[in-house]
Amino acid sequence: MTPRNSIFKSYLRWRHSKGYGVHSPFAFRFVNEVVKSGIYGFYGYSEIDHEILIEKGVPPRLRNEMRLLLRILNFLDIKRVVSIMPIPRFVSATATILNIPCIACNNQTKFKFNKGDILILPEPAPEMPQEIIMSAIETGVTVYALKPSASEEAIIRKPIAKGLLLTGKNKLILIPRQEMEYVDYDVKF
Repeated sequence: MTPRNSIFKSYLRWRHSKGYGVHSPFAFRFVNEVVKSGIYGFYGYSEIDHEILIEKGVPPRLRNEMRLLLRILNFLDIKRVVSIMPIPRFVSATATILNIPCIACNNQTKFKFNKGDILILPEPAPEMPQEIIMSAIETGVTVYALKPSASEEAIIRKPIAKGLLLTGKNKLILIPRQEMEYVDYDVKF
């Protein structure tokens, strides 16, 4: 990528991260209330900070990942968190704050997804079979991928008819929604 393209892409990412140029009302609300929640605290932040104090050697960015996941779970009214085995500690700790059950999905078997689920693809993660990701997307499950592999990113980026795809440097969030046209925004998480 040339320096000029890099600067332009960074400008668009910054612009969309503030809500500028985001035309869908749902996407605008999601960017403003979830991706960039502002300086105000959220009711679960104190529990997240407490969890991080208990753990030793936690990377500093994990706190922000947990806070973002908490806002996603709350905003989308998620009923169940699905992740591949083993479930990462930060995922289970964040879901526990909202009393949402976490289910481990064995990447060797078929899994029955429900509306209201979120599929978390953590990093580092073993390669998730394509069928499981496609099944989740077809069922209308939200997909949250941290540092997705090239194959995972290709599967998630396949155009869907309806929904929202937010991409950043190391994250992808796909939210299938029947009542909205497909939109794809590059944001800074």
